Amino acid sequence: MIIPFGEFSPDLPDFNNPGAMVATNVRPFFTGYRPFPDMGSAVSDALTTRARGAVSVVGDDSTVYTFAADTTTLNLLQDQVWVDASISGGYTIAAEEQIEFEFFNNKVIAASISNQLQGLNVGVDTTFSNLVDGTLRPSARHVAVIGQFVVIGNLEENSVRYPNRMRWSGIDDETDFDQSASTLSDFQDIEGSHGWIQGLVGGQRQGIIIFERGIFRMPFVGPPEVFAILSVEKNRGALAANSIVAWGQDVYFLDSDGFYKFNGEVAVPIGHGKVNQYFFDRWDATYKHRMVGTIDPVNSLVLWSYVSTSATGTDPDPDNVIAFHWPSGRWSNVELDHEMLFTGLTAPNTLESMDSIAASIENIPFSLDSIVYAGGTAQIAGFDTSHQMKFFDGSNLAATLETGLISLHAPSRSFVKGFRPHVDGGTITGAVAGVERLNDTASFGSAVSQQTTGIIPVKNKARHQK
Repeated sequence: MIIPFGEFSPDLPDFNNPGAMVATNVRPFFTGYRPFPDMGSAVSDALTTRARGAVSVVGDDSTVYTFAADTTTLNLLQDQVWVDASISGGYTIAAEEQIEFEFFNNKVIAASISNQLQGLNVGVDTTFSNLVDGTLRPSARHVAVIGQFVVIGNLEENSVRYPNRMRWSGIDDETDFDQSASTLSDFQDIEGSHGWIQGLVGGQRQGIIIFERGIFRMPFVGPPEVFAILSVEKNRGALAANSIVAWGQDVYFLDSDGFYKFNGEVAVPIGHGKVNQYFFDRWDATYKHRMVGTIDPVNSLVLWSYVSTSATGTDPDPDNVIAFHWPSGRWSNVELDHEMLFTGLTAPNTLESMDSIAASIENIPFSLDSIVYAGGTAQIAGFDTSHQMKFFDGSNLAATLETGLISLHAPSRSFVKGFRPHVDGGTITGAVAGVERLNDTASFGSAVSQQTTGIIPVKNKARHQK
């Protein structure tokens, strides 16, 4: 009999659950699980304080630029060293806030509610400066690019907060937010009981506005309206602002009843009957501002970093990541201490780093100007608890998989003398737990190593086993 470690479905009953009750430190895949690597070697020195946002972009000069924010500074990564690129005097970022980044007209834009919008022309400027030079100089929690416009939401203008206000720049001019029919810059207050704007998602012809309790489409319609604001989901929205993450045409987020995918027309539940209750039981919502969604494009994963109820300390960093494989709809959970995750771009090879490729220039496999050395590959990256940036290219994390309770010979009892794991790679141990009644607690004994025959020898007699 083959008993699969099926789809991770801890929300289903333990008994006769066709899926796995535990799938820790693995990547979900179509018919099983793959290893999840640890963070590798640091590719930067340490930021001064906890990372509060990061982005990698490719400039007009085809060079990769990576930026990161901490509590008081905006920083540019140069030769694995964070160089302070802040405006004179730096910044003040509240404890519950993140910095959002966008890229438009070869310019990195940084948004936070506590500071004016910041901009840096990559490859040209060495420090950020106030982005807007018009009469109105708003601050914003959220920023996106829709076609030829920079759009901001959840604003502060002239020391007044407008959490339900949208504003967009002049056409192809990110420096001007003054309302004008000639430039097409304008604003819209979205009235109703939707709560705060939690995030914006840009696009070529339309954007998406996600509130706490509502989702709107924002298509470009041209003057005089410029953008239409169309309600597409009532009461559905984002519980945690930074849980919103987009890839292709889809937008993923956490609502008050679980995880969703918004496809531009409707929000589709993706965690119901699988992991929603599991997540809410583990999540410390006190630190929902530390929950950050990101994309692992190589493995087709959406990853949500979060602080669990097991985290220690008075101001804990995230210690868990819940992973969703969008091609299969399968899930897993990763236990990992870190600060935040983001989709980073690999840096180009330098002459110094070529030593790891070939012992001499004569032996390098491609010419020095080959694109293979240019970097720019999108990979999952993050910051460890020492504020250093790393990619996930370390050793595989120790994985744990657990079935639900199974009646091997119902209604009779079963005597298990051993089992053979169908697992390739790694040092494998296993255990069996058994109960007579479904309301008994199933306790595993000591883990036993796999023999050279492939068998893990265990002994357990019970009516139900896992």
